[in-house]
Amino acid sequence: EFGGGAGVEVDAVVLCTGYRYTFPFLNNESLFTVRDRAVAPLYKHMLPPAAPTLALLGLPAKIIPFPQFELQSRFVAGVWAGRIPLPPPPGGGRG
Repeated sequence: EFGGGAGVEVDAVVLCTGYRYTFPFLNNESLFTVRDRAVAPLYKHMLPPAAPTLALLGLPAKIIPFPQFELQSRFVAGVWAGRIPLPPPPGGGRG
């Protein structure tokens, strides 16, 4: 029922409320923070500077998912293969 007493019959209600990122399998407090549906800091929205061997793919929300996932995986493969250099992390050292 809507305001004013109006109503409508429906077959189904689909709620698309978004995602809430959680990483219960990681001790991520020293790697990145999760706040307001955002994960930071991440280089190129994927790589935590404190953990260059960890990649979080598929986080950007306003994208075309599968082409974006493929491009992200190619980029990460290039980084891990040594073909794409990473900038130095903030503070100088590596993780």
